Amino acid sequence: MKARKRVFVLMGMLVFLWGSSGEAATQSDVIINEIAWMGMAASANDEWIELKNTTDKTISLKGWTLKNADGKISIPLKGQIPAQGFYLLERTDDNSVANTKADMLYKGSLRNGGDSLQLSAGANALVDSTAFASSWPAGNNDTKQTMERTSEGLPAQAGWQTSKDAGGTPKAANSIVI
Repeated sequence: MKARKRVFVLMGMLVFLWGSSGEAATQSDVIINEIAWMGMAASANDEWIELKNTTDKTISLKGWTLKNADGKISIPLKGQIPAQGFYLLERTDDNSVANTKADMLYKGSLRNGGDSLQLSAGANALVDSTAFASSWPAGNNDTKQTMERTSEGLPAQAGWQTSKDAGGTPKAANSIVI
């Protein structure tokens, strides 16, 4: 039987149902967790974006997309994010993050002056977003410190910090900045 996606609003919470098993993913189950909008020390072109599964179940990304506001980045996602795991998207090739395999490659570049990203499960089911079109709230282009989410429960427009170390924490827990 072919899996079908169903979207419901239940008690004010957007719920996505996948396939016949009834596995649900709610709006905060997958978040945009870390962004290397400035690239890495080896090259400014070595940008990457990390998603995080905040649940104790594996989530399929079939039918999901990640795109920026102007559409120059539009990534049809595939595969799965393991429970409490990470999903790494690297720009152009798998060399952006040394010794870490990308889950997916994408084309297009993030603007250093700011950009907006939308993570969607299906055509109109927004899961997470960032709205930083005029400037990034964190990260450092000179030192190549990434922009990290500080809390899974906060809206994406709040709760960001500059990573403690250059290069950030791809496919690992975010740094703790004191």
